[in-house]
Amino acid sequence: MKKMVKNSIVLGIILLFVGTSVVPHINSEKIDFKQSGISISTRQNIVYVNDDYNETTPNWNVTHFDKIQEGINAVNETGIVYVCNGTYYENIIIEKELTLMGVDEDGWGNDNFTIIDGRENDSILFINISNVKISGFIIVNSSWVAIKISNSQNIEIFQNTIINSQYCIVSHNSNNIKIFRNIFINNSECIEIDKSVNTLIHNNSFLDNQWGLTICGNSFNIIVRDNDFRNIEYDSVFCTFSNSNYFLYNNFTDCGIGIQLYQSNDNSINFNRFINSKTGITASGSDFNLITWNFIQGGGNIENITGIFLLEGGSNRILNNRISYNVVGLWLRYLSGNNDIQYNCIEDNGIGIQIQNSKRREFIRYNNIMNNEIRDMVALATIGWYPFNYWGRWRPFQGQIFRIGIVIIFPPWPKEFTGICP
Repeated sequence: MKKMVKNSIVLGIILLFVGTSVVPHINSEKIDFKQSGISISTRQNIVYVNDDYNETTPNWNVTHFDKIQEGINAVNETGIVYVCNGTYYENIIIEKELTLMGVDEDGWGNDNFTIIDGRENDSILFINISNVKISGFIIVNSSWVAIKISNSQNIEIFQNTIINSQYCIVSHNSNNIKIFRNIFINNSECIEIDKSVNTLIHNNSFLDNQWGLTICGNSFNIIVRDNDFRNIEYDSVFCTFSNSNYFLYNNFTDCGIGIQLYQSNDNSINFNRFINSKTGITASGSDFNLITWNFIQGGGNIENITGIFLLEGGSNRILNNRISYNVVGLWLRYLSGNNDIQYNCIEDNGIGIQIQNSKRREFIRYNNIMNNEIRDMVALATIGWYPFNYWGRWRPFQGQIFRIGIVIIFPPWPKEFTGICP
């Protein structure tokens, strides 16, 4: 894997994106365990880690440690490990139920971060147990997976920043996982959900990564909502061989592909915003998906190829979307068919709708298809009948359809449909 960032860049990004976040505050030195009367066994329900602790520290190697793994080993089941600000060069295994929290020991300073640096050695945090919470860390430099979750349930990963890793978070064969309010910067792939169910991914920021989120291995009931994807080179969300998942209220800006479905059925893509991405939504070999109330706006140049692209898919419902400023607004290609396309606003593209080599009828009706520069609709080597659409103010050749060289003109619907698009 190529070197992705230098340390100076990493620190600059950390200050930019993490400096304003709220860091939990703890000062363990203000707690007098000797005078509190708390027993050693009770004391170990909470332990503290600080890279400045040593053998002169009270309760050294009992409740106070200088290594995160040692604190984890010492804490009781369901206990809390507070890790004070500093840099920890570790690869950590979690095999007991606990809360692991990065905290600011010294107050509310702007530069007090708790950093775990994997030094490009395999996984940084490996979780092989249920009921674990991890928050408050900056995790950097994993050559493989920053946080790996395997055969677990009830895991929460929140308020962390992960930088310069091959994979940020991988959940394998796990249930009831929550990943929220994290920041992912300059990684190869941010999140992979594999053979997992009932996972909630919300309010995360994905910035300058190669891939964003992959859902695979027949994962289902994965809810992806209120996330911000920016400058993702390839797929922001790739859902492959996984059904019945939900993508809601996400923002995609300057990405390669916003959401891609491959051999995935019965998914819902609703209320998302796609700005200046090469392709907003693409579905290949995918059926019975619901795509509604999305705002898909290209940048008006040759790189913004398609708003929505369907290939070899059928019986999808595409309703109430606004698609504009792409080379092609909606492209149906090769064996797609029986798709229900209604109440969309497909405007100001190069071509509004292009249907190519489709062997089954498409149901395209009650849409506003207008002001597209080249043609509102083009149909090549396909069959179909597309009345009841509004083609805008009449102009020569407005609302034409080309079918194997034959021009067909549909009379316009008498007035524009209103209130149908975001």
